[in-house]
Amino acid sequence: SVDHQYVARFREIGSAEGEHYVATDWIYGMDVARLIAANRAQGTTVPMPIALTIICHAARSIAGVHAGGLMHLGFAPRHVILTPAGDVVTTDVGIFSALLSELSPRECALAERAAYVAPEQWRRLSSTLASDVWALAALCIELVSGQPAAGASPEAAEANIISGNLARAV
Repeated sequence: SVDHQYVARFREIGSAEGEHYVATDWIYGMDVARLIAANRAQGTTVPMPIALTIICHAARSIAGVHAGGLMHLGFAPRHVILTPAGDVVTTDVGIFSALLSELSPRECALAERAAYVAPEQWRRLSSTLASDVWALAALCIELVSGQPAAGASPEAAEANIISGNLARAV
């Protein structure tokens, strides 16, 4: 478990009735995916002071995960929570990577994360710390531009990420 102010703490890992679960601290707030979507629906981007706070805290959380000897490997806006106090907490460290090899981009569990999956993860190669940095950079681009860095659909994201056509996607 990672002990960092911007990372939700693990409480329990187990299985019940054939389903595996991970229990973490409950973080009260709004996930950044909803924040981006709400702003997009109004034709705006996340206000720059809020975007920069999210980026700084998210970067610190990823650094904390890495300092703890772990990788997130599923970092995406849905796993970044903005609290009412203005803190930003990253959740679900390491959970998504176990699912990636079993899912196609069309499946619901991957669809919302497709733009944040690093090229080596799409190619089913070994993930590294850089895989998390890739996802953080994709979040930064989306917070500032209001558009996913790799394309709006899972299929477009996979194709653009693997081919390196990200400049055309934004």
